[in-house]
Amino acid sequence: MKLPWTLRRLVPVLLVLHVAAAHGAEDPIKVGILHSLSGTMAISESALKDTVLMLVADQNRKGGLLGRKLEPVIVDPASEWETFTDKAFELLSKEKVAVVFGCWTSTSRKAVIPVFERLNGLLFYPVQYEGEESSRNVFYTGAAPSQQAIPAVRYLMSKDGGEVRRWILLGTDYVYPRTTNRILSAYLAGEGVAAEDIMTIYTPFGHSDWREIVARIKAFGSEGKRTAVISTINGDANTHFYRELTAQQVNANALPVLALSVGEREMRDMGVSGLAGQPNIDASCDVRPPWQPQIKFLASYPVPFGVQLGVGFQSLPGPQITASYSATSAQIQPSLGRPLSSGATGTATLQIIPPGTLYGARAQELDLSFRKAFTTGRSRVIATADIFNVLNRSDVLTYNNTFGPQWQRPTSILTARWLKLGVQVDF
Repeated sequence: MKLPWTLRRLVPVLLVLHVAAAHGAEDPIKVGILHSLSGTMAISESALKDTVLMLVADQNRKGGLLGRKLEPVIVDPASEWETFTDKAFELLSKEKVAVVFGCWTSTSRKAVIPVFERLNGLLFYPVQYEGEESSRNVFYTGAAPSQQAIPAVRYLMSKDGGEVRRWILLGTDYVYPRTTNRILSAYLAGEGVAAEDIMTIYTPFGHSDWREIVARIKAFGSEGKRTAVISTINGDANTHFYRELTAQQVNANALPVLALSVGEREMRDMGVSGLAGQPNIDASCDVRPPWQPQIKFLASYPVPFGVQLGVGFQSLPGPQITASYSATSAQIQPSLGRPLSSGATGTATLQIIPPGTLYGARAQELDLSFRKAFTTGRSRVIATADIFNVLNRSDVLTYNNTFGPQWQRPTSILTARWLKLGVQVDF
């Protein structure tokens, strides 16, 4: 994945071009982070959130931009497409961010584009996509099928790639996999692959029972021709899929799986030793986080003087606490029996705390709104006052999870109490 390189190149340039003029010179430049931190896509998107936070911190160490610090504003759309729309509107209209880095699935991207176009916001979309779309408000930083999927298939068809002749197009049931597989099917047909040598399978988000599908894959791949799986599975369904491949002893040499939507976090949680055919699955595959519900409450009630009072309260799970430690080749060599493959100066990142076992305190926010309508002649005036974070809490949203002197230092907290006033006039 080339995400860090892309973001590192583009963050300073685009922020300089897109900083809102309404901010004062001393105000921070707000950077929105619109990635799922819960739900089926959290396994993929939480790493992107961490990447943006790392780049923001790095830029701030260099003095920020235009003499101003960068301030990350994190929201959790919770892998729900309608929530992506709401959170995008919140970032642009309430938080007034200068730019947003977010989304993973094409469904979430398509859900928020109308908001960005309406409010003239700027979205950096970080991963590959199906193409066939263009918006002046979106930077598509990932590859289209002609740049990734087709070259991958072309390689597998070559002698170096194993001369694959049968294909299983396996994906999550939404826009990107369906469009990519349609393009790949047309490409394979143009290369002379018969329709009976292509099998297409789709599963819903979060699919967990892969026994029947893996059995079908094994049967399709055992009919005498070299077969490969092109996977556009997204989110935590990847973990269950690869576990089932291991459980049914699918040999990667005999039936390779080329995945287009798997990142480092998914590979870590799958257990690389299990994928390589080793008898033991890495312990981090069996992650059983505690039950942490999101609690949200919204009420409206008329009070004296014709005022409508609105009360909003939300209690969100605390951030996951991990401890990543960067060990040098010299530290690892005694137990490994050899230097790291990256050389004597190489390092390996180790997770000291098992994932899904330690979490920070819950974040809680109370908001109040007041609304009163006045009638003057034929005109109607509506005055509004919104108070956000009434209790002025400073609950931690994210921590520094790199083990060292700054470990568990908060990197973002709830926005301090603030007031928004508004007037609407109807003629």
